Amino acid sequence: MDLQPQVKFRARKESRKHGDHRKHSGRGGGAPEFKKSKPEQGFDDRFYLKDGRTKDLQFNGTCPKNKRAYIVIVKSEALLSATNSKVGSEPKQPKSKNSHHDLSGNPLIPFSLSQSLHESESEGDDEEEPGLLLWPSEISFTPLEMEEKLLPVLLRWRNNERGMMRNQPHFRLPLVEKACRGGSFEIPLRQALSLRRHHMRRYNPYKSNEALGLGSEDDTRESAELFERSVEEYLISQNISFLNETEIRKRNALKSPNRRLPTPDFLLQNPVVVTGHNYIQLKYQKNKDKLNHHQNKENSQTIRWIEVKHFYGASTIVHDGKSAVGQILKKARNYTEEYGKGGAFVFAYGCGEILATELALMGVLALDCGPVCMAGVDEHLKTYCADSHGRILP
Repeated sequence: MDLQPQVKFRARKESRKHGDHRKHSGRGGGAPEFKKSKPEQGFDDRFYLKDGRTKDLQFNGTCPKNKRAYIVIVKSEALLSATNSKVGSEPKQPKSKNSHHDLSGNPLIPFSLSQSLHESESEGDDEEEPGLLLWPSEISFTPLEMEEKLLPVLLRWRNNERGMMRNQPHFRLPLVEKACRGGSFEIPLRQALSLRRHHMRRYNPYKSNEALGLGSEDDTRESAELFERSVEEYLISQNISFLNETEIRKRNALKSPNRRLPTPDFLLQNPVVVTGHNYIQLKYQKNKDKLNHHQNKENSQTIRWIEVKHFYGASTIVHDGKSAVGQILKKARNYTEEYGKGGAFVFAYGCGEILATELALMGVLALDCGPVCMAGVDEHLKTYCADSHGRILP
């Protein structure tokens, strides 16, 4: 499976040298065998978590089977400052201005399929200068282990779980809030409740929202439309030119009257560089001169389209195309093929690490609602999923 020239993977044997004694099941049993090949210089095959721990990560569906990449989750400067002030520790001083480094002190270069290091060197000056879109992040990518830890608490009755959290017995909400704060990672309550709704639908794929007690389809649709409108207002405030979904359909009808083209929520009329967000990086250190040359592109990526989702991008939902989250990667592929490399999904309640990584490998950003005004959305949510104290508990 050929991804892009700048994405490099290499196979390796699981060995005691790496401290992994797990047995793998294959066709013939035992550990899978890989062809011996000279390892590529400058790449590792560990997954760096935010607290410095490492973990082997197997990508399903996006990367070649049994291949691994070395990636790093990096928080935005605003989120780092908030985290440091919250725990009462002094913020770490960067080694150089506008620069991130890994645990060994090596500089990191943002990973973007749409802007590889080789492509950006060969590009001429004839391309139009892209605009700039500031998108400060408020929510960090949630580890897969945290989602898995929350599920037994969120789905106490598994496939028989019914109703919004506001209608649950009084003892349940404190247990959920405690689980959200447990361990070294804390997630927002709204994110956890969105995860709960995803899995309620997963266990009951043929039941409607009304049957599950999750509100009417009209209320859910209106909430999504209000969030999309809020994103649109932010783009306008940042002087970003775009076509909305209705305008894109008209354009596509003229372009291909006999073929139905995929339609994102916003198609940018000019490429836009997004900066200030949480992002995923691929370690690249073959040539120190190249690293220094591209330091100014850190924490930025060019996008051409935006898709808005009024939910949490869960990593524990299968990409089978049968649910809202299950269709994310398919949509990303369709938009990329039609409108070019580089896009963004805006998830109202953040995104899981694994899903964010799978999107990054396609050159797509996973953004949260950080700079978007949510007042209108919250006012509508209070009309059908708030408790007696006005807390929004969908």
